[in-house]
Amino acid sequence: MKVWILQTGEPTHLDDHELRPMRAMNLSDSLIKKGHDVTLWTSAFYHTTKEHRSEEFKKIKINDRLEIRLIPSMGYQENISFRRILDHFQLALNLQLLLNKEDEVPDVAVVGYPPIETAYVMVKWLKRFKIPVVIDIKDLWPELFVELSPKPIRPLIRFFLYPYFLISKKTIKNATSITSMSKSFLKSSRKLSKREVSKKDRVFPLTSPIKTCSKESLLKAKLWWEKMGVDDKNKKNRFVFIGTMNSAFDFKPVYHAMKEAITKKQKFEFILCGQGPKYNYLSNMMNEFEGILFPGWIDRPKIEVLSSLSRASLAPYKNINNFKNNIPNKILDSLALGLPIVTGLSGEVKNLIDQYNIGLVYGSNHSDLYLSLNFLVEEDDAHQRMAMNAKKIYTEKFSFEKVYNSFVDYLEQL
Repeated sequence: MKVWILQTGEPTHLDDHELRPMRAMNLSDSLIKKGHDVTLWTSAFYHTTKEHRSEEFKKIKINDRLEIRLIPSMGYQENISFRRILDHFQLALNLQLLLNKEDEVPDVAVVGYPPIETAYVMVKWLKRFKIPVVIDIKDLWPELFVELSPKPIRPLIRFFLYPYFLISKKTIKNATSITSMSKSFLKSSRKLSKREVSKKDRVFPLTSPIKTCSKESLLKAKLWWEKMGVDDKNKKNRFVFIGTMNSAFDFKPVYHAMKEAITKKQKFEFILCGQGPKYNYLSNMMNEFEGILFPGWIDRPKIEVLSSLSRASLAPYKNINNFKNNIPNKILDSLALGLPIVTGLSGEVKNLIDQYNIGLVYGSNHSDLYLSLNFLVEEDDAHQRMAMNAKKIYTEKFSFEKVYNSFVDYLEQL
């Protein structure tokens, strides 16, 4: 098959090889492995680093089966900004101009959603040629922006975003099928677009391949952590977060858990890895405590060593529909590493935790997170069961090979 994939904002084969591969790279590699040809359309501006891969349209041949096409746009520095809106509009306009010059069509296409604008353009163009097109939904735009707004102004935000609701509805409705990371996301997408239930709609979790680290790299990482003061002496009381520090997360429960631990003479240690727009806010909030470490971004060997030196993984997502109806990749990463999950999420993640005993869910009370962490510290048998279950459920339900082999089979059938 000739397969087109449109995914903007993700790492590609052009970027730093240490970056975590996401849907675009994982699906491309899996298709190529099965003998298919892939054209990956993506933005020339790279969302993660806020840098331009190119200032103009480029076709880059990675190998005989993979070509990457870079769509130019102005770029932006703030994730929530008017300039980002303009960037996405320009990206969609340039995509339309490029498609108008295109003289070949694929056998099947997978279109990442969001952004709404580029998804709308690509789906509309492919529909003209009756090409099977899958909308792969990762976030519930534009509803997400309404949810993240303060309650008093949500009606106003919804009013201004009305055009986006219209085009998102049309885009999803016009697709041949929907794929997403959870059943709840599929349901929400159907509700948004008033689309009928289809047997073609499928769930494919956002899992990633597990890299094999050499003994040398793991030893190097172990020595690096020891220099940072992280070893197996305090393993039982150590909790880890690895991710982008942005508005998706609420770290106030972590603050209150540390406060309560001090009053009860319990010692917790938090290793908060990563960077992001909320980094300064978070480091300022936590600077009164000992036992908090901000090591920045870490590579795979350091992640594996840190996981072996930690009790559980923190996933302090805000309890909004975009995350409640989802199984975020941070959850799957924790399972792959054999780390029990500690989160405030209800919905899909809570159901997963309750069904398979792979972690704990804390509530909105200030003491809830402290009680969850203290339970994991004190109850060795319960912790061990959760860790074993995490590995087991990842292998059975979320392993990369199973998920992406199924995705390729699905596209072949389509």
